[in-house]
Amino acid sequence: MGKKAQKLNNVKFKKGLSGSIKGKIILMGGIAIAASCVLGYVGMDSLNKNSSNNEILTDINRINLYQYENKSFDTSYLYFLEDQYLGNITDNLAKMEQLADTAQSRGSGDTKEYISSMADTISSCKKNYEEIRAISSERDFTGEAGQYAEFLSQDEDIGNTFTQIQDDRSWVDTSWKNMSNGGRTVTAGNSRYFKYTYRSGIPDIGKRENFLIRIGGNNIEYNGKMYVNNIRFYKGGSSKEADIAKIGKDGLPGSYGDALKKMQITQFDGKDSILVQSRFTRANQSWEEVSLKLPMSDFNMQDYDRISYDVYIEASNSRELTAASAFVINIILMVLWSLLIQKPVLIADML
Repeated sequence: MGKKAQKLNNVKFKKGLSGSIKGKIILMGGIAIAASCVLGYVGMDSLNKNSSNNEILTDINRINLYQYENKSFDTSYLYFLEDQYLGNITDNLAKMEQLADTAQSRGSGDTKEYISSMADTISSCKKNYEEIRAISSERDFTGEAGQYAEFLSQDEDIGNTFTQIQDDRSWVDTSWKNMSNGGRTVTAGNSRYFKYTYRSGIPDIGKRENFLIRIGGNNIEYNGKMYVNNIRFYKGGSSKEADIAKIGKDGLPGSYGDALKKMQITQFDGKDSILVQSRFTRANQSWEEVSLKLPMSDFNMQDYDRISYDVYIEASNSRELTAASAFVINIILMVLWSLLIQKPVLIADML
């Protein structure tokens, strides 16, 4: 009977505790404290993971930036064939390797595996460019030095072909014009910009596959955005606007320039536009430019006699920039085609 009475008293105590207001408050307080502890632990864990993820994302974004620079340097090298561009590429790849290693050390699981694969690709690419640079310095690409000099000296026909290509008007520039002459300040997208409209005649040079918009200058200080749009070709009283969204669907490969850091097709002031992130540095004390290459083989530019396009730069920045354009055929393809027709075996030996 004593044990039954004790159990009955315990049941009554529990009912009294949970059934009373004070008991409910104590119970709810205990649950709240437990929940706070769990949420606090989960929150701290999430913050730590987010911090690590943000650091990894920062490293990957910097790798992407160096890759955009390398695309510009790559294009510049193909055009100028100067060793400095290959040097810039290998320097950037070394920085990308370090960033990939840092990001890999911060990652875990699948993320770490993906970054490891990327690091291997960067390392392989760096070795390839170092080999290209070594071969380039050994062979040279002019008629005065390296294996190409020896190659050309042994065959008069191919030497004449190079001379014809050099003399051919495969790249034709229009006049450079100072953007401070004739520009004006406008408002677009709740911001103020300096707008300049470039206008020029189109040389009578026949069919051309590519149209280049060129913006550059000597000893210029400008670090900011540029927008290019309203590219128009004129004939008499009529005009036709180039479809930037269609032309730029593949990202305008072949665009180049020391001042070109990043570009994309976007909407600006209600128009399809090319957004350029540029960086001109006065301390470099040299010519720098942004050249946007637009593939326009289907446009029949030779049927028009005038060209114009609009450039917007940030209103508070440099107006010392100059603008021009160029009409270009695929000169590299022409060189290879001419040589392969005449001396396919020798060219194969050179590659």
